[in-house]
Amino acid sequence: MNKYDVVIIGAGVAGLTAAHWCSEMGCGAAVFESGNLTGGQVHWIHNAIENYPGRKAENGAEFLDFFLNTIDFNRFSLFLNNKVMKIEPDRKTLLSESGEEYHYRSLIIASGVRRRRLNIEGEMEFSGKGILTSGAGEAEKTKGKTVAVIGGGDAALENSLILAEYARKVYLIHRRERFSARREFVDKVRKLPKIQILAPAKPIRICGNARVERIICENQDGDVIALDVDYILIRIGVLPNTEFLNGCVSLDKKGYILVDRHCRTNIDSIFAIGDCAATNSPTLPTAVGMGATAAKNIQNLLKAENRI
Repeated sequence: MNKYDVVIIGAGVAGLTAAHWCSEMGCGAAVFESGNLTGGQVHWIHNAIENYPGRKAENGAEFLDFFLNTIDFNRFSLFLNNKVMKIEPDRKTLLSESGEEYHYRSLIIASGVRRRRLNIEGEMEFSGKGILTSGAGEAEKTKGKTVAVIGGGDAALENSLILAEYARKVYLIHRRERFSARREFVDKVRKLPKIQILAPAKPIRICGNARVERIICENQDGDVIALDVDYILIRIGVLPNTEFLNGCVSLDKKGYILVDRHCRTNIDSIFAIGDCAATNSPTLPTAVGMGATAAKNIQNLLKAENRI
C-alpha cells in the first residue's frame, strides 16, 4: 500500500500551499488532482487580482505564473488526472480513480467548488456553442451581439456590466425580484439602457440549431418569453465538490465542510481548506492561510503521535 504522512485532495492554491508547508515541515505529502492542471479555480479569473497582499496580477494566469513558481513540486508527490473516489476514515485510506489505495496519517480536503448549472434542456448541448465560460475573457466575441446573463449575484451583475461594453444588448435574467449582488452593481445595471432586466423569470430551455439562437423563460405569472440571443452566460453560484465524501465528515446544509479554527473537521485526522470549507471569505489570501494553518496543525498532531 502507498503510505504518506499527509494526503491532500485538490491541487488548487489551498492544496498546493498545504503541500508546500507540509514538505517544509518534514511531512511526506501527496496531492491528488482530478484534472490535468494545477491551480484550480484561479484559471477562471479573467479580471485583475488586486486583493492579494503584496502582489497584484492582471488575471488568474499571471497570478499562477507567480504562485506556481514558488512551489517546489519535487518535494511532494503529485498525481494529476487521478480523482479520489472514496475515503475510509476508519482505515485512514482513500481509493483513487486509478484503482489504487493510499494510506494517510492525516488528510487535507481542498477539493474546491464548481459552477452551478441550470439543468435545463439545451444547456449541455450548446456548451461551447454560444454558452460562454467567462464574460471578461470572451467579451470581445460578443461585440454587436445579444447576450443573456443568468443570475442575481455579484458575478452575474459584474459580467453584465462588462458585456454591455461590447454587446448590442444584454438581458439580465434572475429568478427572484431582488438581486443579492452589491448595491453598487445593482445601481449601475439599472442605469444602463443596454441592459434589460427580467426578474423574476426562470430559464426553462435553450434553443438553436448549430449554436445558441434563443433562450425560453417563464415569468412569475407562467407566461412564456422567447428571447433571441447569440450568447448566454450562466452565473448562478457554485457548488462544493464534496459529494465523494459520502457523509464521512460533517457538512453544512449547502454541502460545505464544517471546520474549526484549526481547519479540522469533526474527525481529528481530517482537515478541510479553501473554498470547499465553510468559510465567510472564499478568497486567495484565505486559501493560502488555511493551507498553512492545516499543515502546521498536522505537524503538531503527528509530533504528538511521534510520527515525525
